[in-house]
Amino acid sequence: MLQVLSKYWWAFALRGLLAGLFGLLALFVPGWQSWSFARMFCMYAILEGLLAIVPSLSSAAEKIWWMLLFEGMTSLVLGVFSFLGPGGIGSALWPDVSAFMALVLIGFWAVATGILKGIEALRLPKEAAGKWALGCGGGFSVLLGVVIFAVRPGEGVLAMTWQIGLCGLVLGVLLIFVGLKAHGKDAKQAVEKAMSTAAR
Repeated sequence: MLQVLSKYWWAFALRGLLAGLFGLLALFVPGWQSWSFARMFCMYAILEGLLAIVPSLSSAAEKIWWMLLFEGMTSLVLGVFSFLGPGGIGSALWPDVSAFMALVLIGFWAVATGILKGIEALRLPKEAAGKWALGCGGGFSVLLGVVIFAVRPGEGVLAMTWQIGLCGLVLGVLLIFVGLKAHGKDAKQAVEKAMSTAAR
């Protein structure tokens, strides 16, 4: 995992940037309708999923490639479902539950990807730069999912935009921090140390 972070630091930083932009839009753009919010989540989830999949295809991923791939595919599939369902093509099939389905999808995505981020953080050595930030990012993601389901998704997307926006913003900052830390000099030295230890 340490080598993946060091090599693909830019992917984690871009994922953070996307999450931060998603959070800011949810917080500060007035007059969101459920269909526009769902489409925004759709675009975010698809791009975030693609960026998560890229590191899984590298030989550096080794034993954790399946976690990165599963995390990316979860975002990608739920992004597509969001397009086909609430606020997208599928809203014509179930218009009365489109807002409900949008929140269910976001809640499920947040819990699933948050758990995977937490596992990825646990796979990092204690001294790894950004370990705590990746773990906290996973925790905030799970918290978002729990909050969504705790307040009953039936209350609608608009009632939840500030919670979603705040968690997205915090997650974005943490992932950007992880990416930048993984690109730092200390992180590179940690990778070299780990590789030399493994070679012995």
